[in-house]
Amino acid sequence: MDALVREVQVLTDPRIRDSPEIIDLLQLVWEYEHQVLRSVLVFEFANCGTLTEFIQSGPAQSLSIKLLLCFDVLKGLSVLHEAGVVHGDVKCDNVVVFQGKNGSFSAKLIDFGFSIFLAELEPGTPISQSGTMPFIAPEWIVPIERDGLVYTDYFSCGMLVWQMLSDGKQDSLFSQQPFECPQKEASKEACRREIDENLWVYYNSILDSTLDPIPTQRNIGHVLALFGHEQRCVPNLTTSVATPVPDLEAAASETQSAMAKREFNNALDERRSPQFLDLRQFRTPAPALHIQIVASLERISEREGDERAADASSTLAQCHINGFGTEQSDDDGLDSLSEAGSRGHRIASFILPQIRAAIHPEQDREDVSSSEFFRLVELPRADSYPLNLSDTPDQILQLISENDELRRNLTWRQDSILHWAATFDLDEHLSRFLDAFPDMINAQNVVGETPLICAARHGNINSVMILVGSGADENQISFTGETALHWLVSFPDDIVTGLGHLFYNPLSSVSYALASESTPDVAAAGLGIVLGTPLHRAVALRRKKIVEFLLERKADCFFPGLSMHNVVALEGAGVAGKYQFPDANDMALLPIHIACRAHDNEMIELLLRHGSLQLPTWTGEKGQPRGFFLGFRMDRDDGLGCTNLRSRSLLGYACDPISRFSQMAMHGSRQKQALRRTFELLLSMQGQDLAKVAFTGMSALLAACESDDTELVLHILSLPGSSSILEQSCLGGWGMKPLHVATSHHNIVLVKALLDAGADALAERSSGETAMHMCAGSLSPDEDIARLLLSRAPELASMESYWETPFATAVRNHDFNCASLLLEYGADPNQLFGPHAPTTTLFQVLSQDEELDAVQFLLRLPNISSLVAPRKKWTALHAPFAACFRYDYYGESKPVGRVRIIKELLTKWDSKSDLEAREIKGYTPLHFACLSRDVKATNVILEAMERVGADVNAMGDYFGSPIWKTPLDLVEVGSAVPSEVTARGLVAVDRYNETTNELRRLVVDAGGKSQIATLNDKWSGLSFVERLKATLLINRVTRFFAVLGGRLHVFWLVGFDDVKARLRLWTQSNPDEVYYRRS
Repeated sequence: MDALVREVQVLTDPRIRDSPEIIDLLQLVWEYEHQVLRSVLVFEFANCGTLTEFIQSGPAQSLSIKLLLCFDVLKGLSVLHEAGVVHGDVKCDNVVVFQGKNGSFSAKLIDFGFSIFLAELEPGTPISQSGTMPFIAPEWIVPIERDGLVYTDYFSCGMLVWQMLSDGKQDSLFSQQPFECPQKEASKEACRREIDENLWVYYNSILDSTLDPIPTQRNIGHVLALFGHEQRCVPNLTTSVATPVPDLEAAASETQSAMAKREFNNALDERRSPQFLDLRQFRTPAPALHIQIVASLERISEREGDERAADASSTLAQCHINGFGTEQSDDDGLDSLSEAGSRGHRIASFILPQIRAAIHPEQDREDVSSSEFFRLVELPRADSYPLNLSDTPDQILQLISENDELRRNLTWRQDSILHWAATFDLDEHLSRFLDAFPDMINAQNVVGETPLICAARHGNINSVMILVGSGADENQISFTGETALHWLVSFPDDIVTGLGHLFYNPLSSVSYALASESTPDVAAAGLGIVLGTPLHRAVALRRKKIVEFLLERKADCFFPGLSMHNVVALEGAGVAGKYQFPDANDMALLPIHIACRAHDNEMIELLLRHGSLQLPTWTGEKGQPRGFFLGFRMDRDDGLGCTNLRSRSLLGYACDPISRFSQMAMHGSRQKQALRRTFELLLSMQGQDLAKVAFTGMSALLAACESDDTELVLHILSLPGSSSILEQSCLGGWGMKPLHVATSHHNIVLVKALLDAGADALAERSSGETAMHMCAGSLSPDEDIARLLLSRAPELASMESYWETPFATAVRNHDFNCASLLLEYGADPNQLFGPHAPTTTLFQVLSQDEELDAVQFLLRLPNISSLVAPRKKWTALHAPFAACFRYDYYGESKPVGRVRIIKELLTKWDSKSDLEAREIKGYTPLHFACLSRDVKATNVILEAMERVGADVNAMGDYFGSPIWKTPLDLVEVGSAVPSEVTARGLVAVDRYNETTNELRRLVVDAGGKSQIATLNDKWSGLSFVERLKATLLINRVTRFFAVLGGRLHVFWLVGFDDVKARLRLWTQSNPDEVYYRRS
């Protein structure tokens, strides 16, 4: 209810509710559900879903569209902060995206349940807040005073931008808190596609202004000033990657003082320094961010005395071995891991023998990690408590007698002195404190932990025995669902049986516990603290002795557990954000799934040996999966142990992605044998099938290809029956087959293996794309894969998808080597593609990308045609203005690249016939230039027409007669200021009128005339029918019917709308995906 009230308060605030960057609250209604009255907030419908869904939908959205969305989020935060509200949970899932009728996109902030009203707080009052990792600011580790709260929103916004640039992919490093905010220095080897310089300036300014480690250095006002906040939006950002934003100098001069503008120019000069990473080199910023991470880790690991150096070296080892942000190098990874171990990194020292054995199996080394005990949780810093470890019990009791509050609250967690003594295993202290305060033996801190749970978590056997002997309740469940039994994994194998008898309780064994965000992330080494029951933890940590103990007491490896954590208590204590909460997939994860995922064969055999139920065959006949409720097994007739839309078989979990580093850390030199043995075990069981490992119909081969696990794919291909799943796709997979997935991962070994096994090189996805399309559109072009595919099926060079040909994809991707290779195999540069009004590659480059390099490549081809859209009769000189007719930006800013492109086109097509070429409505390139309100482009075309004597008064036509508007008429039609421009203020109106006057002057100076004047000059040369049509068009009464007839005539020739036609074709060809979306 508090969150509901807070949400309504924010959205009804008069300073906030009218902001276009904040979601509109339409209605608050009350409905009965299961005999309970519940509130329902009704919001406006976001037709593009959340920002996460938007950036992950289909092909990656353009950088310029993402930039507009970033601007909307920044403006929304600015509105909130001006109203004294801190959002508190800025992330991609709390931003929704809308698409307007003109095709433009906008973003709005939602979910204000965590919002904080600054006016309600007293100065100096510390506030604790929860949030979502990794969007939550690092300073939230401790409570923050009121004046520092706004800076946390800035950091979250910067992380949001980071994820947008990564196309929403949350890799393993993104899911952690970054060691250092993304910096600019790194290697300059990456993909070749450039990001426009102006776009780079904005993105880099956002990251620099929001992700500074020092909170007070974060500021979005500077970025908003660059965008022209309060004066104008960012116009003319189309779907092109290279589309620039408005002039920075002009934007800054409108809203910033001379000092602020000078500071920005100095910062820009620093960015251009050669030792900084230039993001403009990259096709997409994701590889750049990966390289930045590696560069930051290298820099930190080299710093002497930096307390983060050991952690940085350990993570850097993962990057080298997994090939993340750098070339894959096992030796470099081993060196980094050794360096981390020498600096005292516990995890690195523990897994180093396994990694070394996996990299150099020929060297005979003893595998010590299985016999060595690893303590999971480090002790807290002693100086975080007000007591000294060197003080005697009498000294502490004397101190408490003077300040009685100390015995119950030593930290912000409200740890008592018993918690403190149990944590640091102070036997004498604990005994004396129990004698003095026996009523505190089961005292709970803010997360519900008793002293016994604290002692068990840190593996303090002496403290555990003292507390149990004094009557501590071993069945106490904390607010996170943890019991002492969950921390049996903190003790060595030789004592777990005895302790297990003390801790065991049937309720404790099934309690589903949360995992603390502060627990060291050692999942990459196979040592992670996972969510779930004590059996989940023991299986994940490969503690065979504990698993045997629990199984002997009827623990069920097919049971997810009972939800016993207290979310309300955690939120009330302000610590909910410090814990991982389960989603539907986590709740469906069974202990045996964890063993299958890790290829822990000894554990699988142990669990199955004690399993009370044999898995039946998977029927797969249910049309819609039933719901899954934590703690109840609905049925087991699907061979999964649960019924969830994303349910998988045991074999499906064995196909889960696991990094090379993790494989080495868990299995050492036996990593390959472990994989083969897992498949042997599972395939021998009833209900496990290579053809279906997930409820959606995904096969084992497809899952392995998505994991990009070469060893796993090769092993599956060697199994009997693998040939039957070479062409199998799954529901919700966009028709992706194993060959498509392997090509998208640039894995030539997998591609060749699949082709040798009989995969069809001509196989198409739901959108008609082949593997060649995916290779041509790759961010990291691989000519070897392209040549391999074409050698097996030369006809791939000309196969058309619903959208374009491989040649068009390669050219638009700036992969000119691949494009040249396709030409060698017979690709036609003038091939038409598209569902109804087909166009050529040159049209796509000119109308959508507007990139000079691609245009120059095409113009060098001897057989390139100037007719780029035959159905509409558009020529190459018409095409550059096409984007202006799809997006109504009213000409406030024009792409500087368009003028360069038009000049390049005029070097090949500059004749009178080229410049007077008419499209289907009779408009010449000059008409299009005037319609786009592009002064520079209009001037270039007028100069070219003057050189060859072309007619600047050519008239558009209806029914085939040249009796419609001249270019000057189109300038006059566009002279009326649109309401969208008026709403932006007087500056925008003045700029719009200046553009109109400049266009009018250019056309008139070149001899341009209006329709009436031109008809007077040509009247004697018109036929009777043409004169009649002209009379109809000039007369106000009959003009409407004449124009309507002309438009119907054009519609009949051109056909239906392209978007609707493509959507209809896609729906017919991909019914599975349509069903998946609806369901």
